[in-house]
Amino acid sequence: MADENIVDEVVDTKVVQPAGSEQVGADPAGSVVLTDAPREDKPVSAPADWPADWRERAAAGDEKKLSRLQRYASPQAIADALIAAQAKLSETRPVLGKDARPEEVAAYREALGIPASPDKYDLSGLELVDTEKPMIDKFLATAHAEHMTPSQVRQTLQSYGEISEEMRNQRLKLDEDIKSQAEDKLRSEWGNDYRVNLNLLTNLLDTAPSGVREQLLHGRLADGTPIGSSVEVLKFLTGIARERNPSGVTVPSGTTTTQGLQDELAKIEKTMRENRNEYNRDEQMQQRYRQLLEWKMAQEGRAA
Repeated sequence: MADENIVDEVVDTKVVQPAGSEQVGADPAGSVVLTDAPREDKPVSAPADWPADWRERAAAGDEKKLSRLQRYASPQAIADALIAAQAKLSETRPVLGKDARPEEVAAYREALGIPASPDKYDLSGLELVDTEKPMIDKFLATAHAEHMTPSQVRQTLQSYGEISEEMRNQRLKLDEDIKSQAEDKLRSEWGNDYRVNLNLLTNLLDTAPSGVREQLLHGRLADGTPIGSSVEVLKFLTGIARERNPSGVTVPSGTTTTQGLQDELAKIEKTMRENRNEYNRDEQMQQRYRQLLEWKMAQEGRAA
């Protein structure tokens, strides 16, 4: 038999004692005394129509909620606690009427520690990004109009800052992955021309109007891919660069292509004349000289 049935059986049992005797017995611990006197029924811990697992049903699988519900002996106890909490809250927190006058609003804000204007909220210690300041200022204006307390504002901005930082870190990680994948694909496709093609692309972008190169390389496509890491864009621009410079001869960034290549060609030819041994030992210089000669011949062919 379950424990609760045992308790019910003891309570409902009436022991008959000789006349004139009030106390008929006590439990060993002295906490329960059975008497002949009429017994007054006390409220049970929960209404009869409440199921035994009412806490579990109310928690709906939430262990934290269940843990808190287990602190209460009955649903009635929860209701009493809720009403008491609401009464206490209404006593400590001022109430602002729907059609409150300006002086009433000011008094309400002062009681809750709300500053007189949105820019007076204390944001010290919060890590906020300067570029997001206009958006934060707009939030503060709304928060002040809704009478948000300084604590609520700080908690909201702190949560926003944490979410924003996490999103930036995820974006940076994704950008690095896209860049690495693009480099691997272009190296595989271009082979030994990988570095040459990038130099050609760089020289092409150097001819763009001031600021266009930075805006282009720091921009993003519609799908969020950085333009400077888009395989399709880089191949397209390299194709244009190749059309302008079929020989693939590159010139140091920041110089005029024709003049820069002519100067470089003249420098190598001077080395050939004055220090032939150095030229013969330097295979890269020899390869570069052949490229420059091809470029020169192509230029002369166009001129003809």
